[in-house]
Amino acid sequence: MDDAALKRAGLDYWDAVDLWLHPGWRAFRDAMSRERCLYFSAKAQRPLTEAPFRANSVLIFGNEIDGMPDRILEKYPDRCYTIPMQSGKVRSLNLATAAGIVLYEALRKLGSAEAASRAAEFAEAEPEEFSWNVEQKPAPKAAATPRRRGRPRRGA
Repeated sequence: MDDAALKRAGLDYWDAVDLWLHPGWRAFRDAMSRERCLYFSAKAQRPLTEAPFRANSVLIFGNEIDGMPDRILEKYPDRCYTIPMQSGKVRSLNLATAAGIVLYEALRKLGSAEAASRAAEFAEAEPEEFSWNVEQKPAPKAAATPRRRGRPRRGA
């Protein structure tokens, strides 16, 4: 693995990753059992919560620009899932966010003790227990005088 950005993104977790590199899509498909594959797309009809995650599931996402190819959505509609969104508000999520949401749901469903515990705490807590609750936050104090951002200009 030569890509410095990819190495940096994985920080010091690469030892815990079972990374397989395939020269292309066809090589990947030949190496993987189709029953393991779950596809995620903003264009899919079934919600993420119906995905039958297993410990050896392969999570497949389309690219950020074009999404999942239509041929996959048409060929495997029973294995395609979407992250439910408020209709009309947001079209789709960026790929990293979508992958994180799907992975978290998979871990929750598979019984990851820590993930399930945190999800349960969140679901059972009263809204006022969270500091991010917008209604509970005090309004920010207005600055007495406007502030400039950045470096001061020379000669000013």
